[in-house]
Amino acid sequence: MTRKPNANILMVEDDLSSGDLLRKILEKFDYNIVGLVDSGEEAIVKARELKPDLILMDITLSGKIDGIEAAEIIGKELNIPFIYITGWSEDSVFNRAKKTMPLGFILKPFNSHIIKTSIDLALYKFTAEEKLRESEKRNSEILSYIPDIMFKLNKDGSFIDKKDREMAKNIWPSKVSDKAMQFIVDALQSNELKLFDYFLKKSEELKYYEARIMSASEDAVLVIVRDMTEKKNAELKLREHMETLESEVEDRTKTLTMINDNLKVFSHVVSQSPNMVIIVNSEGIVQYANGKFLEMSGYSLGEIVGLDIKRAPNPIISEVETWEEIVSRKVWTGELYNISKSGTINYQKAKVTTLRDDQDNILSYLIIGEDITEKKRQEKEIEKVNTALEKSQVNKIDLEMDWKEWKEKMLSRTISRTDKSLFKNINISFTQGAGLGAMISLIEVLATSKEKADDRYLVNGKLFDLVMKNVDTAKTALKTFANIDWVISHDFALETFTFYDLYNFIRVVIKKSEEFCGIKNQKIIINDFDQNNKSYRVNINKEFLYKALYEMLLNSMKFSRNNSYIIILISIVNRKVNISVTNEPEKGENDVLGIPVEYEKLIFEPFYRLSRNVYEQYKSLDFGIGLTLIEKVVGKHKGEVFIGNIIDHSDLKKEPVTKVNVTITLPVIS
Repeated sequence: MTRKPNANILMVEDDLSSGDLLRKILEKFDYNIVGLVDSGEEAIVKARELKPDLILMDITLSGKIDGIEAAEIIGKELNIPFIYITGWSEDSVFNRAKKTMPLGFILKPFNSHIIKTSIDLALYKFTAEEKLRESEKRNSEILSYIPDIMFKLNKDGSFIDKKDREMAKNIWPSKVSDKAMQFIVDALQSNELKLFDYFLKKSEELKYYEARIMSASEDAVLVIVRDMTEKKNAELKLREHMETLESEVEDRTKTLTMINDNLKVFSHVVSQSPNMVIIVNSEGIVQYANGKFLEMSGYSLGEIVGLDIKRAPNPIISEVETWEEIVSRKVWTGELYNISKSGTINYQKAKVTTLRDDQDNILSYLIIGEDITEKKRQEKEIEKVNTALEKSQVNKIDLEMDWKEWKEKMLSRTISRTDKSLFKNINISFTQGAGLGAMISLIEVLATSKEKADDRYLVNGKLFDLVMKNVDTAKTALKTFANIDWVISHDFALETFTFYDLYNFIRVVIKKSEEFCGIKNQKIIINDFDQNNKSYRVNINKEFLYKALYEMLLNSMKFSRNNSYIIILISIVNRKVNISVTNEPEKGENDVLGIPVEYEKLIFEPFYRLSRNVYEQYKSLDFGIGLTLIEKVVGKHKGEVFIGNIIDHSDLKKEPVTKVNVTITLPVIS
């Protein structure tokens, strides 16, 4: 059976949009579409009526039987080749489909070049198999007309008739008779037909024969010899031909398998991609959306596929003008925003590529987008804090007073509120939480619960372990006291850092601090590096500045509310490096939000604490000396540190938000 250049194809597809797209692709490659049906029953009827060259069979169909069952019936009854069309990737469906011996699989969404390759390979394979069957039939008919030579032999292998010997001398010489003796004996003894194959070399050519030996009497056998040379040569040629065809079919099968495997892998990669992937046809109808987009948008695949993207707003393109700009270019890059099913706004950094055929006709649009929603939120938070900081600088001028005058004023008061607060905090630092206070309490408990044995005391082991744990904490506190004393009494070496190196150094401190973000579900964010400032330099001591910055971040996390941002802004203003940390505070004692103005200087004093809470889960000291260490370290860098409240008025629909800001300023060097 020969195939026409433009094969007749029957399409079986119950998805109208998929069927229409597939028809266009087939017509583009000049295939003849002889019919389109949407059920397994209709497929069988049309196949009997039209006898197409090939059937493209969708697996999932309406009706009582699916595509696999319909294909099996058509294959057995009509011997018409078929290729499955499917969007399924389950192994159970694939294994069931394999048993019907299809000539390939075409996966949705469609790719025109893969469709053409699959059809051409399927038709080639089917034609090759038909030629093979026809060749076998033809050779069988030829071999059946080869004449036989018959003669009788005595039981010793000699000819009974001289004429037979003369007639058979060229095909049955004595050496052949000697080799056949055992077959002659067996035939006489068993009265059964024995086959004896042999060959002779004549004029450098091998001749192949088949001898049928049967009993003719008690002492004689009948021998029928058939020249099998042509059959043998035909078999050899047929074997070579079959091996060639099998090799070609195997190669094509491997190619199809590889294509299908690649398609399957590609399908998994796209569906599990961390970026959103959407395919839109040339008419603007959505054909596919991957799991990331469905998760982000909250819509199901059924709600997205078939959607007209030209009608905005929609879950993909929020503005008609945006889509018009996209279709006007071969490749479009930019930011998309859309609204999820729950009403939240999502942002994507997107690239839209136009997919075209060989004639430059648009087939579809591929949209790939990276979710930048969180980045956008962080940028807005940084912008709000930056604006609030700029406004607060104006108010700060009116609120600043000389620290020495303020301190003298506080000391001149006999029983001032700040004096009480300071000494009250010293008491809290030494009596609450781990360290000195807990250690003293534990030792008192040990003293009252001890038992004397000779010249020794027996104490509770668990209590003793707790004492030693608090001894370690107290040692850490004393070590910090010594560090502060050392910083006050000595000068330490400074290294010159570029502004870029300083920026990356701060990111290292952030990385270390992030291990505590999970306590209150907080996130530390930092503004982008300003390339305009890369030429500036600053002198720092890495060891001590690291401690100061780390303490700043821990304090910000301790006193911030849950689910909030810790925002770091790094900038250069008036030849000074500003390192600013801003947080949204929890309400403190007496429902005070943030830091009272009169305490903005006092909090740098040793042992001063606005809150009585102890935050042991941060693995840091709660003795009220952290901010003291920061101030002393910054002072040795010839810098200053400021702390205070800033007011965020960015959301006009809500009340202004009070935030706490700590800013370190370091001098820039030439």
